[in-house]
Amino acid sequence: MALGKIGSVALLPLVSFAVMAGGGFALWSHLESTRSDLLESDCHVAADQVSHRLTAWIDDRVSILGCLVDACGDSADNIMLSFPRDAQAFVKRWPGFQALNWVDADRVIRITVPARGNEAALGQRLDKHDRPDVRQTIERAASSRTAARTLSDISFYQGGQGFVAYWPVFAANGRLIGFVNGVFPVAPLAEQSLEGQGLPERFQFEIREADGTLVYASHPHASDPWPLQVESRLMAIDRPWTVRLGPTPQAFAEHHQQANKTLLAGILAVALLSSLLLGCIVRRHRRVRADEARVRSLLAATAEGMFGVDLRGDCTFINPSGLELLGYERPEEVLGKNMHSLIHHSHEDGTPYPVQDCSVFQAFLRGEGTHAEECLWRKNGTSFPAEYRSQPVHDGGELVGGVVTFHDTTQRKQAQRKNEELQAQFQQAQKMESLGLLAGGIAHDFNNLLVGIRGNAEMARDEAGNDPGLAHYLDSVIVSANRASDLTRQLLAYSGRSTLAPEPTDMEALIQEMRDLLQVTLGENVTLRCDFEPDLPHVEVDATQIRQVIMNLITNASDAIGDQRGKIQIVVRSFEGQPRGLAGAMAAENLPEGHYVQIQVQDDGCGMSEKTLAKIFDPFFTTKEHGRGLGLSACLGIVSSHHGSLGIESRTGSGTTFRVLLPASSRRSLPAQAEESPAVTPGRGTLLVVDDEPLVQDVARRMLTRLGFAVVTALSGREAVRMFRQLSHELDGVLMDVSMPEMDGIEAAAQMERINPSIPITLMSAFDREESLANVGELEIAGFLSKPFSTRELLVALAKVPARDAG
Repeated sequence: MALGKIGSVALLPLVSFAVMAGGGFALWSHLESTRSDLLESDCHVAADQVSHRLTAWIDDRVSILGCLVDACGDSADNIMLSFPRDAQAFVKRWPGFQALNWVDADRVIRITVPARGNEAALGQRLDKHDRPDVRQTIERAASSRTAARTLSDISFYQGGQGFVAYWPVFAANGRLIGFVNGVFPVAPLAEQSLEGQGLPERFQFEIREADGTLVYASHPHASDPWPLQVESRLMAIDRPWTVRLGPTPQAFAEHHQQANKTLLAGILAVALLSSLLLGCIVRRHRRVRADEARVRSLLAATAEGMFGVDLRGDCTFINPSGLELLGYERPEEVLGKNMHSLIHHSHEDGTPYPVQDCSVFQAFLRGEGTHAEECLWRKNGTSFPAEYRSQPVHDGGELVGGVVTFHDTTQRKQAQRKNEELQAQFQQAQKMESLGLLAGGIAHDFNNLLVGIRGNAEMARDEAGNDPGLAHYLDSVIVSANRASDLTRQLLAYSGRSTLAPEPTDMEALIQEMRDLLQVTLGENVTLRCDFEPDLPHVEVDATQIRQVIMNLITNASDAIGDQRGKIQIVVRSFEGQPRGLAGAMAAENLPEGHYVQIQVQDDGCGMSEKTLAKIFDPFFTTKEHGRGLGLSACLGIVSSHHGSLGIESRTGSGTTFRVLLPASSRRSLPAQAEESPAVTPGRGTLLVVDDEPLVQDVARRMLTRLGFAVVTALSGREAVRMFRQLSHELDGVLMDVSMPEMDGIEAAAQMERINPSIPITLMSAFDREESLANVGELEIAGFLSKPFSTRELLVALAKVPARDAG
């Protein structure tokens, strides 16, 4: 019996070793399985993170290029000028393109941006490309009328590899005018979108096309097969990519090396001293806690919010970013709570969002992942737009719950809205510039026509003698011509091409001087009030044109009030700051921060709709029964030429407020001095009249002949120089148009001055003096004549021509 007991006791260590070793091995196996599950979960999260960031990066570029395609369609007739400027702005602001090309309807690359480094692409015919994929892609884009990209990587004309995409551009009549060609180098695309995430240090990943072609590898020399890998899919424009991701060999080895050390330490501890079993369990527990701490560290380092749910939809874990985004301070406020009821219970407009309609809930029921953009709700009851992805979690093939990652898209949506606003401003600026050029051109041609109308009418009036009936008709023609001349001045003011005579002006004194006239034009049903800030600075303006602005704004306000009783208030204040901050400001794109004077005209009339506001500054647009539609457009041109801004705020039924902002002046106004008109007497001598418009030339010739001059004529600058060289000894002066084809009046006058500088040269133009003589330089000009002109104005302009007999 004693020997038996001793033997049993001797076997106790072996039995204990066997039991403890078996238990230790079982515990290690469990820990190893848990670590593997955690590592696989980390891989799923990282793969979703890579796919999400690549998708967002590509989607942003696609949406941005959509704006460029729209701009190309709007400027189809001017594409060769507009595309380089617009594409350069896009490439500078949104990196990630190797090039943006303009491909014409014949599939030839005509423009490439940036030009440097991409010269090899110019002139290439894409319908003759050696890659069938490129030829098929551009034809697919043309036939589908939507963006299309190549199936796999191609070699670029510019060097390097990647994929290209084509956006078809159609004119307003539906005609295909070309393509916007985006060249995307894949490697920089992947690296830029994942910059600063730290993923390459822990994971290796590849991107492949649907046909298996390798697009990008984060570790080009990684060995196959990978010890652990997961896959995720994303769309790159209209073609799918597959992201294959797994831990790097170093990360995988470190993970399992730690587990092997745990097993060895457990076996040695049990073999050497079974009495230390409790200590061994404690150490193992600590290691499990360390693994959990590493997982928590990973979750804490993830910028996206993340939480897990069980099959009931109750929260099982949430990372710090998720707590912060949802407005909670401690995990205990969320753990165990139903996440749909907590953060996903309502739509953005506050209407209920039943759980059975929830995309996350439906995806979990099907055991699938989902990707959506909806609003989530914070603890404080406010909502925010969020993009989220959910992934089901399985345990032994059984669905046990899911993981949801999400992030706040407020800034992205704000950036999109800002981009849309900038695009709208860009289009508005283009429209205003185009309308300004059109208005200036119309004014020029119209003024030339008015020379003939007004000049012939004046000469006919002089010859009408005492025939009162005929004189009355001719006087009406002259009055109508003068009114037409006023219209052209308004067109020139709108286009910013009117003459300015700026001087320091006291706005309070100017408005007070106009007050009686303004009150008379308003009528008894409208009250006019003025409010001036004390010690207002002066402004450097052309007082006559600013009076026109104020009169037009007051007239517009009076029309808005109509027959009802109402009031108009003029408020003049100083303004210090950045003009871009003014609501509804026009013509203020490049105004610097500084000191300004603000003139506000406010009425309580009928107001305007958004549709009317969008066209309010267009020339010839009017809501009045008998209006010409040039008042406000002229105001905009005048304010713009004074380097100011004109803003408007209005709403139907709530009145309208105009705000004019003019730069303040440090100078003070001087007392006005009366100007003396020069004495004008008929002249004698020989004049050379030069104008490419036969009508203008003929009227000027007949006017001058009636005044006693002998006249020779020329229809071009070259002909005028030739005649001047032949007749300079007989000429007493030259009257010449500025705007002529081939050789303009400035160049012709310069050549004439070199031939004979003693002969005075008078220039005339349908544009204002300042613009017409901008390039005169040191050339001496005797006078300037604005079209249309009267006989007296013609004589005044020729005052420096010496009087002598024609013979």
